[in-house]
Amino acid sequence: VQPAGDGFQDRVEVSLRELVIKQLSLDPHYQLIENPAVVAELDRITKRLAVQIEPPLKWPLRILLVKNADANAMTLPGGTMLVFTGLLQDEIVQILTESAFSRSVEERADRFALDLLAKSRIRPGHLADFFRSLTRTPLEKAVGKQLSWLGSHPDTDSRIKRADEADAAFTGTEEPLDIDWPALQAKLRK
Repeated sequence: VQPAGDGFQDRVEVSLRELVIKQLSLDPHYQLIENPAVVAELDRITKRLAVQIEPPLKWPLRILLVKNADANAMTLPGGTMLVFTGLLQDEIVQILTESAFSRSVEERADRFALDLLAKSRIRPGHLADFFRSLTRTPLEKAVGKQLSWLGSHPDTDSRIKRADEADAAFTGTEEPLDIDWPALQAKLRK
């Protein structure tokens, strides 16, 4: 999908995106999920979040699900995000609203994610729950706060606190995503 205007930068972004996707597809550890039921659920989440983003995105947001146990995601040029199935053990909505670069960028991304969740009528407390799940990972338990100053992400406890504060300030009525997460995970295991 191309945005309006066919400039050089647009062509470069599309080429880079396609190159990364092609390289990834050659690695047996990373399989693109093309199950129509799974893709439809992700599209539903993506559309609900994308309509709240202002100014509108230059590119239509495109989510590609990659079968891999890593709890990770990455943003590609041209409006595409790769989400690894390892994240489906946690809250995927938060991941769809962030990308990872530096601590200050991550803090801005957290604020953006909290605002986007609230505008989309999704309680910001889900982001706090996601961050809490990160504190239970072996890596977080092993290194915890001792090496947090080396990381590009803000301290997890601070992120939990900000998300809990945003949840307490949430005044709307939540409209659940109405997704059967266990069924979705079962489809991915097939």
